[in-house]
Amino acid sequence: VHASLPDAAVRMAVFELDALPKTRAEQQELTRWRLQQEAGGAVATASQSLGQDGERHLLLGVSMDEGWQGAIRAALAAAGIVVWSLSADVCRQFNRYHDRFVTGSGALVSVSPDSWSLLLWDGEARVRYARARWRGGADDHADIAAEVERSIVAYAHGDPRRTVARVYALTGVADDALPAALDARLREPCTRLDARDELVVNPELDLA
Repeated sequence: VHASLPDAAVRMAVFELDALPKTRAEQQELTRWRLQQEAGGAVATASQSLGQDGERHLLLGVSMDEGWQGAIRAALAAAGIVVWSLSADVCRQFNRYHDRFVTGSGALVSVSPDSWSLLLWDGEARVRYARARWRGGADDHADIAAEVERSIVAYAHGDPRRTVARVYALTGVADDALPAALDARLREPCTRLDARDELVVNPELDLA
């Protein structure tokens, strides 16, 4: 099976480097070291090169607690389930809608019953910023919208070249109120995506 983790349980970061490590193993080790420093403990990691932005090399890193990863894999194995991949749900969602996202820069706000996440990408559909949080309750849509707005404004102000041309909201029936909460804070109405569509796997960010 392809297992998706709650986004708030996974950390994602884009590193802008003067030089990219030459081998895949060296890229993985750099990603592990950087994310482990931030987590303060052992982590399982995956990485993916995103190319260059001017003279800077972009490296996307994903991590989760190593102990929790082991517990998940052991529980699935005990149930007779073979894990083909283990990754953050937002990675799969971004991969699933990638053909729509390549039309320009944008943001994806994805919510599940237990967490929410924000993913920002540039005009070449390269992820540039990500954050995720556990949810405060079923009626937290206004709080999520406020956090999304603050994050997008901070991202755009960080570099005059950064833009967010369109915001996509990926929700289920229980979170129908979120798009309206986002629209109340954004310049343009967000585009609604349906969380019940079929998932597509992104093998490049497999934490299994």
